[in-house]
Order: sequence, then structure tokens, then C-alpha cells
Amino acid sequence: MVLGSSHVSSAAYENAVLGKAAEANTSLDERSMRVGFNLVRVANAFVQLTEDRVHRPRRWSWAAFRTMLIIWHLESVEGRSLARLTGLSRQTSSSVLATLERRCLVERDPCNSHDRRLVTFRLSERGRVEIEQALKEQNALETESFAPLSPEEKDTLIHLLHKLLGLE
Repeated sequence: MVLGSSHVSSAAYENAVLGKAAEANTSLDERSMRVGFNLVRVANAFVQLTEDRVHRPRRWSWAAFRTMLIIWHLESVEGRSLARLTGLSRQTSSSVLATLERRCLVERDPCNSHDRRLVTFRLSERGRVEIEQALKEQNALETESFAPLSPEEKDTLIHLLHKLLGLE
């Protein structure tokens, strides 16, 4: 599957959008605009695909997946830190945690129960099994989605994305 193949994704659409933007502003850097435009399109298409095929069948949102992934990685994390780590608002993070807790996927760490402001969460055993299975399924989808790229092209893309993120 090529990402975006089921969406309005033709080069004609890209050219039409960028052409209209150029008409409105003659000093555009078209090449940079094309990079940004397509980076967003690929990211949105990939999120949509993984939500549709991996997360929604589990009744998770993308935010719930990110929250569980961070807790899985860190093993235990304060609720107040999760909003920052996931990029969610505090209110959304609290709502996601409450939903995951009701579904018995995360649990409060009893070691920090003395101060409700410092509630620490960890995955339940069920949550750990679910996130590990979701990661396997998501990786299979990643493999399928990025199959059009050669290993060398994937390495180049990783390098370029790291460069844009300031990681290199």
C-alpha cells in the first residue's frame, strides 16, 4: 500500500494548491512549501492508516496509543509529565489516562498514593500485552507502508528526518 493512495493525493492536487498559494504570494519558496506540504500529507496518511488498522479495533485513539507507549517505555510515569511527553494538553492527557484506567490498561502506582498531585501510572499486565501486540501490528503496517523505499532510501529518509528534528 502506498500512503495516501486512497486520498486526493495526485500531483495535480499538489500543483493546484501550490499554484494558488504562489498566486497569493509571489515570494514563496516553492521547494520548501512542497516539502512541508508532503511531509504533513504523509504523516497524516500514516496516522490515519494506523488508527484505522491497529488502534481503533482496540478502541484506542492515537493519543491513547502514544500515552501507553510512553508508559510502556518508561515503565512508570507521573500523570503530570505525560501531557508534556505526549504533546497533549493536560486536560486531554487526564481524559486519556482516565479512559485507559477504566479499561484496566493502566493503573495507579501504589508507591506514590500519598499525594494525589503526584499520581504515577504504569501499565497493567493487560496493558503491557496489548501495547506489545499493537507494536507488532504497527510495525507490520510500517513495513508494508514503506515497502516502496529501498533500505538505502529508508536510511536516507531517517537521516533527513533526524536532521530536521535536530537530532544530528
